[in-house]
Amino acid sequence: KQEVLDIVQKAAEERRTQALSANWDSDAKQPKEINLKGRAIRGDKNAPVTIVAYSDFLCPYCGEATVVIEDVLKEYPKDVRFVFKNYPLVKIHPAAELSAKYFIAASMQNETKALEFHDLLFQNQARLARDGEAYLQEAAKSLGFDMERLKKDALGDKAAAMLEEDRAEARRMGIKGAPFLVINNLIFPGAPDKDILIKAVQKALSLK
Repeated sequence: KQEVLDIVQKAAEERRTQALSANWDSDAKQPKEINLKGRAIRGDKNAPVTIVAYSDFLCPYCGEATVVIEDVLKEYPKDVRFVFKNYPLVKIHPAAELSAKYFIAASMQNETKALEFHDLLFQNQARLARDGEAYLQEAAKSLGFDMERLKKDALGDKAAAMLEEDRAEARRMGIKGAPFLVINNLIFPGAPDKDILIKAVQKALSLK
């Protein structure tokens, strides 16, 4: 039975790869308007391929996507960099919007620590969902952020504007849910399988 399930799953993944690949040539011809200014970047800042993830810190599928992206970054340390963009699903996750603003505020203060903060939030989604801002502050404090500045920035106009910028970009691309990845200009909706994401990276590299 397990062998049959494995065959079915592999066939489904192959169909998904074929469907995505069929769209990538047209995707590549349509530049996406994505602003990376002031955003924390993981990986080589001069890497030719950028994976941008529109994501929600409380979404379990987004958490899965984060693990896969991290694996791909390890395999392509000079070729791929990663940028997190906010797409909080507030109707499903009440603490998602404030989490997004805290991450933006963290990025404004210290890029390296902001990425560590990103990791902590995904690793502790259950606590974040349960405790909300109390956990956001606990996680940030553990990383040594200036807490007074962080809280002020999280509730300030700049964080709100950057969050709205992410949402506006998502609307232009027709994003309806999270996670949603853009690999250079190639579209990848949903949580990625590692092998498929690598194919997208290879396709993006071939187009450089």
